[in-house]
This record gives sequence, structure tokens and C-alpha cells, in this order.
Amino acid sequence: MTYQYDPETEVIFSALLNNLYSNDRVYMVGGMVRDILMNRPVHDVDLSFCGNVRDYAKRVADYLNASFFMLNLKFQTARIIYKSQTGKKRWIDIVATRDSNILVDLEHRDFTVNSIAIDLEDRSKIIDPTSGAKDLTNRILRMTSPNAMEDDPIRVLRAIRLAVQFGWKI
Repeated sequence: MTYQYDPETEVIFSALLNNLYSNDRVYMVGGMVRDILMNRPVHDVDLSFCGNVRDYAKRVADYLNASFFMLNLKFQTARIIYKSQTGKKRWIDIVATRDSNILVDLEHRDFTVNSIAIDLEDRSKIIDPTSGAKDLTNRILRMTSPNAMEDDPIRVLRAIRLAVQFGWKI
């Protein structure tokens, strides 16, 4: 897969990669990957991280001269707010990978179209255990598991928003 990222996003990717320890893994996930596969501009950076999220987010924020804070301590979710040289603000959200296994993590996400990952160290590597890319092509919004709505009832509202936004069939 070849996708052209804007220079600002490449600066963010460089900061993310330069601050990885040898046993850490970082993946692009969620709406970011969905937008990439739909050939839409990338605005926010959504990441799944295998390692210590707080320490990694702090290192990346320091490297970018950005601010960061923990959004959710229980689920190890951090947000970095980066102001680029052009003055544009970018949000970088980093969440701990479930069980430090990207396949497990993706199978617990809401919809198949949001359950696709791209390895940041090898951006040609798409990880799609739930066939979300096929659902994107077919314009179908499908839950990753029968329990997805029960696990988080707010997902019903998200399904409606995504279906209306992109003209998908639920």
C-alpha cells in the first residue's frame, strides 16, 4: 500500500519512531486507518501502543515540544497536542494495546472498518483480522463481535453517525 502523508504527519511519524524502545510496538488504528484506506486526509493520529503509554507519550511530546496528558489512566490512554510550524494543532491519541497483542486489540474494537491497523515501522503492512477493508469497499458498517453494542451502548450512536457521514449500510 502506498499512501502519501503530508510533511506535518511525517514529522509526527518521525517523532513516534525516534522514541520507540527496541521492544515497543506502535500501530496506526481506528479512524486514522479508515481515512487512509478511503484516501481521505489524515487529521488526527490514532495509535495503539505496546509498552508504557505514559512514558512513551511524554518522550514523544518532549521531542515535538508539545503538551500531553493522560485521558484515561485505567485504559492507559494519552493525548499529545502538537502545534506544527504552520500553527496547525494536531491531536495524537495513544492507547495501550490490549494484552500487548494487536490482533486481540483489533478484535475488541467497535466496527470492522475501525479494526484495521498499520504497523508504523512498516507502513506497507496492513493488519485486518476482521475484513474491515472489504467492508469499506462494500460500504458496510459491521460490528466486530456480537457483544460490541452490549460492551458499549454508545456505539449505537456512533454507528448512525458513521452510516450517515459516509453513506454506509449498517
